[in-house]
Amino acid sequence: FHGAEANELLLLNQAFSHQVITPGEFIIRRGEQAQTVFFLIKGMLHIFDENEIKLAELIEGSIVGEVAMLLGCAHTFDAMASTTCDVLSLDILDFRRVQSAFPSFTARLEKRAAVLYGPNWRVDGDPRQGIPANQGPGCLPVINPQKPQEGGVSAKQQEGGGSASFGQ
Repeated sequence: FHGAEANELLLLNQAFSHQVITPGEFIIRRGEQAQTVFFLIKGMLHIFDENEIKLAELIEGSIVGEVAMLLGCAHTFDAMASTTCDVLSLDILDFRRVQSAFPSFTARLEKRAAVLYGPNWRVDGDPRQGIPANQGPGCLPVINPQKPQEGGVSAKQQEGGGSASFGQ
């Protein structure tokens, strides 16, 4: 939160929820609509693709889930705790409230996304500009946990295997 102003930090502090995540627990599943952004305070998360290949290790100070939240789309990867993790989380309502009150918060996340994923990271949609989400290869359609999509499997069927492609 380097560079954040005092009033922005106060709002964030009020909005955050603290969670302890145990090893092996998934905090993000591929195909689920983005509902929470996680800030990793302590521990390590592994990011897996659709073939259960580990793509990244996230360490203290990492943020996960912010790009899908900014785009209003489903996650494209699985994130699993490899150690006991302390995380601060912002649910979608608090995330939007912080965005509304502090456009600089959004600008910092967007700048970070551009550094991580390139200048066209937003190609899949921008709800603020009326561009629909789930329109490109980086955004997956939301999976209904109870009902398989046409030609697809339900989230319950996916639970048995890892899934994802790192991007949000």
